[in-house]
Amino acid sequence: MKRNEIYYGIIGSGHIGNYHAQQIQKISGVILKGIYDILPEQAERVAATNNTKAYKELAPLLDVCDAVTIATPAHSHFQIAIQALQSNCHVFIEKPITDSLNDAIELSLIAEKYNKIIQVGHIERFNRTFRESLKYIKKPQFIEIHRISPFPNRSLDIPVVMDVMIHDLDILLSINKQNPIKKIDATMTRGIPIARRVASNNKSIPIMPIINSVGKTNIFPNKEICCFNKTPFR
Repeated sequence: MKRNEIYYGIIGSGHIGNYHAQQIQKISGVILKGIYDILPEQAERVAATNNTKAYKELAPLLDVCDAVTIATPAHSHFQIAIQALQSNCHVFIEKPITDSLNDAIELSLIAEKYNKIIQVGHIERFNRTFRESLKYIKKPQFIEIHRISPFPNRSLDIPVVMDVMIHDLDILLSINKQNPIKKIDATMTRGIPIARRVASNNKSIPIMPIINSVGKTNIFPNKEICCFNKTPFR
């Protein structure tokens, strides 16, 4: 007899893994089956907090799950995701999907082979402010993004662009579908990182993710300007 519930597992029991464990239990029809971490004591603590089972090995958790969250350091995403997909699990991977483009492409091909879904944690796409702004954004010529946040003291295996700025780049790409990106690079000017994208028409358009700073610009004064402010969660 086919069951209606989705059996779910959490891989990684740090700050983000614990958050996923809390949130997944709020979804109707999803049963949290357990948590795995390479640190058994940490997995035990988070499992106890979330009233679920801690697994000392990954394979047994995958065997009882339909889907899993991978909330481990980025350098481990690739191998864990392969194991999960080969164990017939759909996968939610915290961003970045992997720490290299080639690995990300290979994961996509493996997921297609096993007919499984990979979802990456680009949650800013679902930010209510951003979703509402899409009603008004048509053909932006200048995009300014403020991301002001204290240092989280985690995700230390990847650079800040892959940890934090990746959200802003994802927003940029999602509202720029009519003008494909050729490349993105960045420089530092007076302590302010300036990222610059080059679109398919070879026009270089600046993006300014300003960290711990507030700036104004008169560039493109008559063009549509988008400004998103991201402030710390308290």
